[in-house]
Amino acid sequence: MAKFLNHFIGLNINPNDLELQNPNFITRNYKYNQADILYKLKDRNVYYLIEQQTCVDYSMAYRILNYCIETIRLAIKDENINNKFYKFPKIIPIVIYIGNIKWTASTSFANCEVEYPDFNFNSLETKFKLIDINNFEIEALLRLKTMIANTMILEKSKNNDEVVENLKKITKNLTSQKSKMKELKRIVSYLYENMKNIKEILNLIEESEDDANMSTVAERLREEYKNERLIGISQGISQGISQGIAQGLSQIIKNMLNYNVPEEDIIRYTHVDKKQFDKIKKEYENESK
Repeated sequence: MAKFLNHFIGLNINPNDLELQNPNFITRNYKYNQADILYKLKDRNVYYLIEQQTCVDYSMAYRILNYCIETIRLAIKDENINNKFYKFPKIIPIVIYIGNIKWTASTSFANCEVEYPDFNFNSLETKFKLIDINNFEIEALLRLKTMIANTMILEKSKNNDEVVENLKKITKNLTSQKSKMKELKRIVSYLYENMKNIKEILNLIEESEDDANMSTVAERLREEYKNERLIGISQGISQGISQGIAQGLSQIIKNMLNYNVPEEDIIRYTHVDKKQFDKIKKEYENESK
C-alpha cells in the first residue's frame, strides 16, 4: 500500500505508518456498502480509501461521497465535534480503474449536481483520484518491479495471449528476485483460481528459469483460459438473459460489449437480430465516447 501511494499518488509514506482498517460500512439507511481497501495514517486522522472498478460507473462520484461520509461518521464516534478547535478526518478517495474502455464518468460530485447559474457555489465538492491502468505502458510498469505493478500488468491484459506474454515478461523480470516468485504465484492463483491446472501452472512458474518451462506455462494457460472463457461466457449470458426481463435486454447487451464478448456470441445467446444489435451497439459506442 505504501509503495502504491508513493508511486501513483506522489506521497512519501513509511509502511510502518499505515494501519489497515475495516472497510465495511452500515449506512444510516441500513444499506450495506463496502469499499475495497481502507487504510489510516497512524497517529493522524487521515484515511486512504481505495475502490477498484472493472467498468465505468456513472454513480461513482455519489458512491465515493457516501464512503467518505461513512468513514468520517465511524471515525468521529462519540468525540466532541462541537468546538472551534475540532478538525474532521481527511479522507483521500482513490479509484483504480482496470476496464478496457475509456473512463468517461466524472471524478467530482459537484459536476454531477444540477446546474444553478444563479448560485455559483458547489456545496458538496467531493473528488476522487482516478488511476486508469490504460494510461500506463507495460514497459513502464515492469520497470517498477513491484507486485502492485505486476498485478496491474496482468489486469491490463485484454486476452489470453496477452496474459501469457505479460506473464513471461514479469517472470523474466523477477529472475534476480527469487523471493518475489512466491508473491507472483499468489497473484496468479488469485486472478486465475478457477483454472483446473492452476497448481501445476504455479509450480512451473516458480521453476521457470528457461524458455522451455515458460512455453509449457504458456500452453497450459492458453488451454485453460480458452475453456474458462467459453464456460464464463455461457454462464454469464444465461444469467444476463434472466436478469434482462427486469433490466432490459438492451442494457445487458451493452454490458456484454463492455466485457468484449464477441458479437456473434451476443446475437446467438440473446436472440436479437443483426439490425437490432447494430442499433444497440451504436448507442453503446456513443455513450462510451
